[in-house]
Amino acid sequence: MLHAIESNAPDISTVDLELGDQVDFSLSLGDGSSQVKQLRITPASPSYALGKLPSITPGVEVLDILLLPHEQVSTPMVPGKFQHLKYLNISLPAVSAADEYDYLSLLAFLDASPALETLVLSSASIMNCVNRGYGRIHRDVSHLARAQEFRHGSLKNVTIYSFYSAESMIELTCRMLKHTASLECLTLDTTHGYSRCSSCRSGRCFPMDARDVLQAQKSLVAIRRYIKPEVPCNVNLIVVEPCSSCHASAN
Repeated sequence: MLHAIESNAPDISTVDLELGDQVDFSLSLGDGSSQVKQLRITPASPSYALGKLPSITPGVEVLDILLLPHEQVSTPMVPGKFQHLKYLNISLPAVSAADEYDYLSLLAFLDASPALETLVLSSASIMNCVNRGYGRIHRDVSHLARAQEFRHGSLKNVTIYSFYSAESMIELTCRMLKHTASLECLTLDTTHGYSRCSSCRSGRCFPMDARDVLQAQKSLVAIRRYIKPEVPCNVNLIVVEPCSSCHASAN
């Protein structure tokens, strides 16, 4: 059943939608659609985000979106969709090791956002990928062709939380390094991205279990082997590792 979400408020600047399990919905903001600058929507399908949101909120500058777990990006890249988008925060669903997410397909969001300056990518779960290394996965071959054409001239800062050694995540990172001339800083956080002991009142980092620490160690090897050699001299690479004190007991 399709659920309609409508608003005719003329001066609305921020929209926050918590949709739960509601997949089929339509969003209409009336005359105030062009005034929306910040949009948070959880969850939404990639096809809806790329195919509908640009026309519903043409002036959006900040987009925070949780992608649905059962659909990956299949929409062809169409430059110029989000003309004013500056900040994009994408949260990704947990996936099983047998059904790995094709992170390279997320280039569609970058290609649709020519003015984008900051990208934050958060992976929901890495624990199922402990036994996976840098190997082959099955993906839509059209993503590879579009990735060859990817170029971006505005993106300055990229942060990836729960970075792990999946082939497609490494490929996504390398593509951005090679084809984003404007890039200034790349942060790869092999932890969950939460508070560290140096800045927390408790004096303890957010906990990681043994599997996550093991995966983080594998991720660090992948970063040294595949990503560091691709980092241009004008890009600052920041790698966040598990804490040697707080996470040592998880080994």
